[in-house]
Amino acid sequence: MVTVEVNCQSIEDSNLLLRALWAECRETFSKCAWQYIPHRDGERGIVHFGFANIDMDTLLEVSVSYQRKGVIRSVMFEGVNGVINEELASELTQVVRRAFERPLISHTIHAKINSTLLDIAPYSSEHFVLMPLGKKENLFSLQVEGFDRVDAEAESLKFLGAILDFLAVCTNSAFVVRSLVVDNGELIPNVEPAFFSDDFDWIDESPADEKGRFLLWANQKEFIEKILSKEILMAHPFLRASYHFHAAQTLLKSATARERVLNDIAIVLFMSALEVGTELYPFEPSHCDACGQPIYAIRQRVLDLARKFTNAQIVQFIDAFYSQRSKFLHAGFLSTDANYVGTSIPQLDPSSSTGCRMQVSIPPIVLGERVGFILRKVYMERIA
Repeated sequence: MVTVEVNCQSIEDSNLLLRALWAECRETFSKCAWQYIPHRDGERGIVHFGFANIDMDTLLEVSVSYQRKGVIRSVMFEGVNGVINEELASELTQVVRRAFERPLISHTIHAKINSTLLDIAPYSSEHFVLMPLGKKENLFSLQVEGFDRVDAEAESLKFLGAILDFLAVCTNSAFVVRSLVVDNGELIPNVEPAFFSDDFDWIDESPADEKGRFLLWANQKEFIEKILSKEILMAHPFLRASYHFHAAQTLLKSATARERVLNDIAIVLFMSALEVGTELYPFEPSHCDACGQPIYAIRQRVLDLARKFTNAQIVQFIDAFYSQRSKFLHAGFLSTDANYVGTSIPQLDPSSSTGCRMQVSIPPIVLGERVGFILRKVYMERIA
C-alpha cells in the first residue's frame, strides 16, 4: 500500500484536493476510470472510493483516512492485481504532491437548454450569458473554474442544476440540458438589451416580451449571479425547495393519463417544496407534554405559508392535496385506478375528496401554478 500524508484543514480543502488529484491522474496516466463503490469504515476512520483504473494492467483501490469526518489526513492506494512496484509508488506519491500545486483554470461552458413552455429573453452578467435560440431553446454560457476540462464540465452541471431549478420556479416551466460544450474562451455578452418584468403577482400567465420570450425579474437575474459567484450556496433552502418544484414539473410533463403513480409523486414533491420553503421563516417548535419531544407541525406551517400569500379557498385546495399526499406516502393510496378504456364507469370511494373513484390520473397543473406563486412570494419576501 502507498500512503501519502496530506493533512487537509477542512472539507472544502479536502474536496478541492480530490478534484485536483483526479485531474492530475488523468493527465499523468492518460486515464482514470472508476469502479465507484464508496463506503466508510468508521471504526478505522477510512473512506473507500472504490477502484481506479489508470492503465490496462493497473487497478488501484483508493481510499482516504480522516480524524475529523470529511477532512483528509492521508490518501491511500492499494494494488488490486498485485503489489505496487517502487516506480509506480513513487509516481503516485508525486501525483498527490502535484495535486496540491495544480491551479484552477477558468473554463467557459455552453449548454443548450430546452424549456417546456417558452424560451427566456436574453440576459448577461459577469458570470453568465443567457441567449434565446427560439423554439423553447436557450444557450446558457457560464464560466467555472476546474482543474481540467472534465472537472470543469462536472462543476458546471452542479451550477446548471441549481440554476435550472431556480428558473423553474421563476417560470413554472421544466428544463433539460441537451448538450454541453467546453472551451477556454471569454463570455460574449448579448448585444440585445435586457428587459425585465415588473409583474410580481402572476400565477399562470407568465410575463413575456413582444417576441414571446419569458421575462425575468431583475432580482432573479441577480440571484443567478449570486449562485455562480458562490454567494448563494447549493444547500440554500430556496434552492432545495426549487429542486422539489422542478422535479415535480418535470414529472408532470412526462406523465400520461394511464400513469398510476407519477402524478401522485409530483404532488408529494410540490408539498415538499412548500415544506422546505417554510425553513426561511423562524420557527420554534412546541413540545409534547407526555414525552417532551419537539412538535414541528409541518402541515400547519405549510398551510400558514399558503395563508400568508393566498386566500382561504387556495389554502383549502392545498390542504386537500396535502392530505392526498399523506395517504399516498403513508398508506399507499393512489389517486387513480388508471383503468379508463374510453368509457367512464362511475363508482364510489368514500376515502377520496370527491367521494368517487378516479379512472384517470389528473395532472396537478393548477397545484403547480399555486405552489410556484407561493414560492415566488417567499423569494420576494425573504431573499430578494
